[in-house]
Amino acid sequence: MADRAEVLAKVQEILVERLDVDPADVTESAHMRDDLEADSLDLVELIMDLEEGFGVKISDDEAQSIGTVGEAVDFIRSEEHTSELQSHSDLVCRLLLEK
Repeated sequence: MADRAEVLAKVQEILVERLDVDPADVTESAHMRDDLEADSLDLVELIMDLEEGFGVKISDDEAQSIGTVGEAVDFIRSEEHTSELQSHSDLVCRLLLEK
């Protein structure tokens, strides 16, 4: 699992590219709509960029709960951890079935 700084850097890169904002403005406390001036279409595209960039799935309800850059980082890290646990669980099940 990537550490927080790595996830933050990649989220910042995606936001700077998608929103054409100054990298210095993309802080963990920056609100995507209020501070970075993302409109509804930008937000939908950002969710798709984050899903593709990190290999996670973000439901509409989950997307609604992500307002700041830091919240996006927290969500991605939690999804990576969940995905990692699922992979370990799948491996254990396969090993047990092989016995």
